[in-house]
This record gives sequence, C-alpha cells and structure tokens, in this order.
Amino acid sequence: MTQKVQLAPDGIEMVDCKITIPQALKERIELEAVACRRTFEWVVLESLREYFNPKDRRRKKRHPMLR
Repeated sequence: MTQKVQLAPDGIEMVDCKITIPQALKERIELEAVACRRTFEWVVLESLREYFNPKDRRRKKRHPMLR
C-alpha cells in the first residue's frame, strides 16, 4: 500500500511511504475499519499518527502520581 502520510500535526510535513503489512495484521486492521466504520487507510494512518506523536507517548509513560 502506498499512501501519503501526514505526520506533522500542523499539516505541513508530508511524506510518501510504502508500508508492508503482514496478512494477519491486515485482517485485524480490516476488522477494526469495519468496526469503527472507517477505511483501511484511515485506520493505518491514525495508528501511525498515534505512534509518532511524542506528546501522547510521553503522557502514557508518566506515572499517575507525577501528573
């Protein structure tokens, strides 16, 4: 699958990427897409955005008592 992926939250930085997805993961993504009434590509891109967003990653690592 080749897709333009928007990694920057401000929408400026765009990159071309080619993603190879194992068959088992592809089936799970398709089920998730049907469950949330989105496209396959949308689920993949949202997963990438969550993975590359450092604010979300940092927040998850902090202990609840330190917030």
